[in-house]
Amino acid sequence: MNPTVRYVAEPKHVEEVSLRGTADLPFWQDRLKREGLVPAERQGRAQVLIYFWILSWLSFVLLYQSLTAADLDPSFRILFRGEAITELAPHGTGNIYAPSVVLEGDLWRMWYGGQGKDGHDRIHYAESRNSGRSWTKCGLALENGSANHVNDPSVLRVDGKWFMFYTVAEQGTEDAIALATSSDGLKWEKKGVVLQPGPKGSWDSRLLGRPSVLHENGQFRMWYDGQPTKEDRPAAKLEGARAVGLATSPDGVHWQRHSANPVFQQGAGAVDVARVEKGYLLLYEGHTGVGAAVSGDGVVWKVRGLVTHLSGSDSDRYGQVTPHLVHAGNAWQIFFGAANRKTWDGNIMAVISLSAVPPIGEGEAK
Repeated sequence: MNPTVRYVAEPKHVEEVSLRGTADLPFWQDRLKREGLVPAERQGRAQVLIYFWILSWLSFVLLYQSLTAADLDPSFRILFRGEAITELAPHGTGNIYAPSVVLEGDLWRMWYGGQGKDGHDRIHYAESRNSGRSWTKCGLALENGSANHVNDPSVLRVDGKWFMFYTVAEQGTEDAIALATSSDGLKWEKKGVVLQPGPKGSWDSRLLGRPSVLHENGQFRMWYDGQPTKEDRPAAKLEGARAVGLATSPDGVHWQRHSANPVFQQGAGAVDVARVEKGYLLLYEGHTGVGAAVSGDGVVWKVRGLVTHLSGSDSDRYGQVTPHLVHAGNAWQIFFGAANRKTWDGNIMAVISLSAVPPIGEGEAK
């Protein structure tokens, strides 16, 4: 390719231009093999990212073209960023994550968490009328006065009544799980904490949160992550810093922990559980992508590995957090916070489309 192109523009309007396209796959396979790399492939072509940097301002601006085989996931899309004062985070570049999406005909409704400029988390609301391709923010859905942490909503509708289970911490990050209810999903009435950290000596004695709730056969089932106190950690014998528990309730208010808790380990957290085929699919956040496990009963789980990978862009270079699975027609999508800061406190709302989800194997389905 010719290494230079010409581009006409007013200087004040252009600083950098980037284009995505494809190039000859065998050429770039050979070129990158010397570097120990493999180009991203799409329909027999190498995916490329073309950057243009302006070198001099003339009436016709001469640009330098750099061609890079980029491992960009074509299904990865940024949906929106934290821009409101309640989403900007203390660093000022935004922090939104923890989506919970419910479909009502052609209306897609999303409740999500945002960290404000004051450092406090609140739950926000957005809508889409084009199958989740673009979203309109509708402002705050739920906050709790001076509480430090109000986040991680799990929203569902049961017999015409809306339930929102969420994480709350009055101070610090000593989380518990609370409930709010609504007749329309817009105006919420807080019902208070419904699940507290476990007693001394338990695996979730320090905190618990990030609920994922289903309603089946007249019963609520909640999966959540938890952590023990420093003193209880040796006795808990967890595989990582946190694990996943299960609790059930007849009314969403009174909960009973499962006797097999924690039902899933792997250091997993921020889980989302969905009904798939004749079993359950559990997603969990990670630094290299979204992990998955499958189960026939929601209690015994089998790890299936990563179902997504990092996109190759800076948007999620540090991970994909708080995933949430949406199934619409024949399409599967995972909504999540794209982590562009190493500390996981600067997230962007994003989505990745899947061609399929991990199957429930023989002996796993119930």
